[in-house]
Formats: sequence, C-alpha cells, structure tokens
Amino acid sequence: PPAASAAAAPTADQIAKAKTLFDLGAKAYDSEQFPAAIQAFQEAYRLSQRPGPIFSTAQAYRRIYNTDRNPETLRQAVAYYKQYIDKQKTGGRIAEAQQAVRDLEPLLAQLAAAPPGTAPAPVMTVVDAKPKTRLMVSSPTKGATVSLDGGDAAEMPLIQELSPGTH
Repeated sequence: PPAASAAAAPTADQIAKAKTLFDLGAKAYDSEQFPAAIQAFQEAYRLSQRPGPIFSTAQAYRRIYNTDRNPETLRQAVAYYKQYIDKQKTGGRIAEAQQAVRDLEPLLAQLAAAPPGTAPAPVMTVVDAKPKTRLMVSSPTKGATVSLDGGDAAEMPLIQELSPGTH
C-alpha cells in the first residue's frame, strides 16, 4: 500500500502550469539567464513532481559554475544530478546525469582538497538568502511583444527582476 504521507498526484492544472514554467525556464536557459531558469525549473518540479526539471536545474547550476567557479555552485549541480538519477530511476537522461556526476565529483574532490586561499574566489552568489522577485512572461505566438511599466515593447519571453509593488 502507498505510504500515508505520500503527496497527492498533481492536478491537470498543476501539470499545465509546470509545463509553462518549464518552457519559461528553457527560454531563460537558452538566453543564459541561469538563475531565472533555476527558479522556473524548481517551481515546475514543485508543481509536477516529475524529474525532468531536476535535470534542467542541474544543467543550469553547471553552466553557472563554468563562469563563477564557486565550489558551492558545483555542489548544487552534483546534488541535483543525483536527485534526478534517484527520481528518474531508468530512461530519460539518466546516462547524461550519471556521466555528469562522474565528471564533476573528482573536480569537487580537488576543490575540497585545495589548501585554503588557493581556490578561485567566487564571482557571484547563486542562491541568495532571499529569492528575487522575477517576472516571466511568455506567449506561444511567434513575434509577440510585451511592454513593462511603459517601456519599449520587447519580444517575448520577458524575464526581468522587479521591485515589489505595482507595475
């Protein structure tokens, strides 16, 4: 019998929202807005409980590590790859995730073994103590544009950090 504490299966509405968020995350990833992509992928996973967004989150952390060289970013990438492998079990992108773990764990071990002060200084912190307010707007219509706060119209998707309040 299923465990009494098992979460309820996602509703059709949650799955639809998760797909929209995943698509926004993919667009953010493609435009190298990795923190926005991570936020969208994590919310897509929360809603759908499907493992695909976990893999995408790992990929985004790996891409951030390529520029920030922060060992914590690399740890996040490895942790998400492992979580994906655990949730996916078989099929999907298991082979890629397993290869990523094999590639990245030795690098993590080297970073951990480095004497203090020899590791490159982190350029940015990926996970802030407080998440940023980020607006993500997309449309399936090719060439659709959007204007925010009376600014110039820009082609979608729009992914922008905002201050809280009316816009």
